[in-house]
Amino acid sequence: MLAEAALETSKDAVAALLPLPLQQIYQRDWYAITGRHISVDEMGACVADTNPAGVAALARTKPTSTEENAAFGALMDNFGKCLRAGVKLQASRPALRAALSDALFQRLNAPTPAPTAGTAPAVEAAKN
Repeated sequence: MLAEAALETSKDAVAALLPLPLQQIYQRDWYAITGRHISVDEMGACVADTNPAGVAALARTKPTSTEENAAFGALMDNFGKCLRAGVKLQASRPALRAALSDALFQRLNAPTPAPTAGTAPAVEAAKN
């Protein structure tokens, strides 16, 4: 709820966020403090990166409302693309909503730098 409130006060900055390309790995320092399973936070970060407008739309809805159902429905394709292969999503709607809002808040306030040649996975570096 804190992340959603903070996003509400930063509407213009949130609206200016552009979708980023899908990455193979989503590692963020803030995962350690959420208490959620890492796969939920990874998926949240991925969805916040690739569809920030969809996460913002969800955050603007009231929990358990028809609008929330529609916003979750609009994000289903993102969930499928962002969930690690072989992982079954097991999170309540409130927990999933919190993960998405936290991820969008973090993207806005503490963005993760784009991978560079020095930080790219070894497989990518070996291709160069």
